Amino acid sequence: MGFTPPPPGTAMCQHLVAHGAFGRLTQPRPCRRAAAPGSPTCKLHQAIAAKIPRIDIYEGGYCIGCGMPGRRYIVGGVTIALCIPHQKALERALREGR
Repeated sequence: MGFTPPPPGTAMCQHLVAHGAFGRLTQPRPCRRAAAPGSPTCKLHQAIAAKIPRIDIYEGGYCIGCGMPGRRYIVGGVTIALCIPHQKALERALREGR
């Protein structure tokens, strides 16, 4: 078992990965899989990108929690504005599974 490189001349996946076989890498590296036909990424990274919704971030707007200036986040047509303290609190809650 182990990594078997694709034949020479095969287009490689351009997605950067941050985790290796032994945990987090010190520096991101390109994926080692061959790219799907007509795409810059492999089929695995295409499937991952299809599951993650696109988030547009814009400067400006007022936080829905406290009214301070913040950033607007738009996901699937839904806009939410958060200041930095509320943004970090939301990130922490999502990370902890609350």
